Amino acid sequence: VTQDAAVGNPAPSYALLANGNAGLPAYAYRNFGIASGTVVQVSFDWSYQSGAADAQMIAGIMTGVLGAGIQVRYDSVFARFSISAGTGWASTGSSSLVSSTISLLAHSIWYTVTVQVIANSDGTQTVTASLYLGSGLITSVSITNIFSLGDYVGFVHETSSNSAKTYYDKYEKAIGGAARELSRRSPIDLSPLQA
Repeated sequence: VTQDAAVGNPAPSYALLANGNAGLPAYAYRNFGIASGTVVQVSFDWSYQSGAADAQMIAGIMTGVLGAGIQVRYDSVFARFSISAGTGWASTGSSSLVSSTISLLAHSIWYTVTVQVIANSDGTQTVTASLYLGSGLITSVSITNIFSLGDYVGFVHETSSNSAKTYYDKYEKAIGGAARELSRRSPIDLSPLQA
């Protein structure tokens, strides 16, 4: 995990490099204190490099410190955008709870993901994840389920055999109020970021 001064939307961005690291993913995370939010919204921009055979975007939303919680993901192998229940930062193979198969996304293009988590009165959470190119909606998926919730947002990347890099930028969150862009300073993990 590095901060890339030359790539971003705009630069800099975080770069997660995976290189045949299945089971030992690269990940970065930060405690945003959002576990008790009744409506939590998270958004971020992401892009993956050209030539990655199994490129991916994996975001942990409202997870615990060990990464258990909501996962929103896109993978280029199946061209699928999905929500799953991750059991940890290394649970990149988690089964999808709901997914949408879409056209294969282009490399080196910046996409935006928005995630809204609503706490329901029956103890469930309704999670809606949407994928955009600019202001155009590509797809959206939603599910109501019981998730393990925590204060963390993070990003994960691993590949089975090849080298691939995914970039993340413009992390925002809102908890019953206006979204604020988070500074992007840490080269190792997201914990020093200022809300």
